Amino acid sequence: MHDLDQPLERNQTARGNLRSHHMDIALGLAEALTAIFLAAVIASLFAPPVTAPSMAMIGLLTGLVVLRRVLADVWFNRSEIAGQKGLARYRALLSRTVIERLPKEASGAIGTLAIEGAEPIAARLGRYPTLRALAIAQPLLVLAVMGYIHWPVALGILITTPLIPVLMMLIGMGAKSASQKQVEAITRLGAHYLDRVRGMETLWMLGGGRAVSQEIEDKAEQLRRSTMGVLKLAFLTSAVLEFFSALAIALLAVYIGLTLLNLIDPLFGLTLTPWDGLCLLILAPEFYNPIRRLMAAWHDASEAKSADDKVKSLLGSHPVTVARPSAPESNTSDAVSVLRLAHYSVGFDPKFPLIAPFDLAIAPGVPTVIFGASGSGKTQFLNSLLNGQSRLTGEVWFSGSPIDTLVDVRQSVSWMGQHQWFDEGTLWDAMTYGRRDHSAEICLEMLNRVGLATQLGEDPLARQLGPRGQGLSGGQLRRLGLARALIQQPTLLIFDEPTAHLDADAAEQIAGLIQSLDVAMLLVTHDERFKQAGPCWMLANRTLEAM
Repeated sequence: MHDLDQPLERNQTARGNLRSHHMDIALGLAEALTAIFLAAVIASLFAPPVTAPSMAMIGLLTGLVVLRRVLADVWFNRSEIAGQKGLARYRALLSRTVIERLPKEASGAIGTLAIEGAEPIAARLGRYPTLRALAIAQPLLVLAVMGYIHWPVALGILITTPLIPVLMMLIGMGAKSASQKQVEAITRLGAHYLDRVRGMETLWMLGGGRAVSQEIEDKAEQLRRSTMGVLKLAFLTSAVLEFFSALAIALLAVYIGLTLLNLIDPLFGLTLTPWDGLCLLILAPEFYNPIRRLMAAWHDASEAKSADDKVKSLLGSHPVTVARPSAPESNTSDAVSVLRLAHYSVGFDPKFPLIAPFDLAIAPGVPTVIFGASGSGKTQFLNSLLNGQSRLTGEVWFSGSPIDTLVDVRQSVSWMGQHQWFDEGTLWDAMTYGRRDHSAEICLEMLNRVGLATQLGEDPLARQLGPRGQGLSGGQLRRLGLARALIQQPTLLIFDEPTAHLDADAAEQIAGLIQSLDVAMLLVTHDERFKQAGPCWMLANRTLEAM
């Protein structure tokens, strides 16, 4: 079973080394023992008859205070570091699993969940397991000492303790629901925001910018309200715990005070000295302190559980894998195909596919062209090839080897869409995505190959581009995009409407340039200039048929 399919506490990859966790528990127990010794020293200093403390006693008291603070800080910081490392491992595991499974969810939801929603997982994997163990071990240790001093007091505290987890369970039911709503609100806001950003140019042209801004504000307000709901429950939890701990300590103080004033007799005929009374009063808050710290981290742990459940719902309860078929028994043309699809279908509902099952083979050095009207499913078909989204059935081979998606052979595939995006910078940066991992000679060769070097004059690689490629015409940007695709020396080149939004002359030049390339190509277009380029297919009425 995959680690992400496991409950968060059993996710071995995210949890890391358990030895560090055990060391944190040992340090926490040492802190409790220090607190017990500290209570004994304070009681000795202030129990009647009170005398001036010696320098040795003052030094011992100071040393115990410092030691306790150091021990608490050390195990807490170690737990925090372990939690952050666990969160980093969890995010890395989530990223790898998303690439493997390719869920059909908006990438904005997944990104927001991985960045914002998963943040409480650091507490769940770090300090929460330690606090949960110490919330049992430290109170029992303190209770044992209190029982040794005056067991009726320890028994009274023990009797009131079960009320706390019962009320915590009742509040926790509401807290779980609130945490789930908050995670849902975060992921919805991320998906909504990314979707609107992707279409912002179109929305702005249609005058919908203000409406979109208002939508995002409304979604953010919903997230704020859900977050405030979680915080209200967190404060309610703390208030309940503080009430019962204060009530128990107050009753204990009344009993000890009345007994020391000889207004009542100690229970069961026992004796209670001032030293005993002071020790019990100092130790009583130490009994509740670990529980208080656990409750402070409990809401983070609850949010982490909700985030992990959301991850499981996004990825599915089982890995979404495609069976790797054996090599196909086919004719000679299939055997030399760069890309071959068998019984391939696209859509979201098997009963109503966007594209019914079909077979397709792309030969090397020959463009394969798919025609179709806008909205026929061409882009959805390309998405299914590139990342597996909306793929229903089918087997895929690349150069004779079975693959799941083209992501598996990303180094051998280049893609050129109808919208070219270039950051500000030099032409060299634009061609290499700012990495400059290809030499200037190779870049110039690609620019010459697409006929762009002569248009840009001397030293074209040093030419500066503005935002989104400002400084070049639409046709030149399309040529630059083609050069950037060719620089990878791909085995397969995929085009999505390569001549869209160009004037007739520029479209004619780009079409001729593409048809002159000696590389396997898959073109998705409605431009009839490519009808003579190679094998042609028509996508219409949810079927893909040869023309």
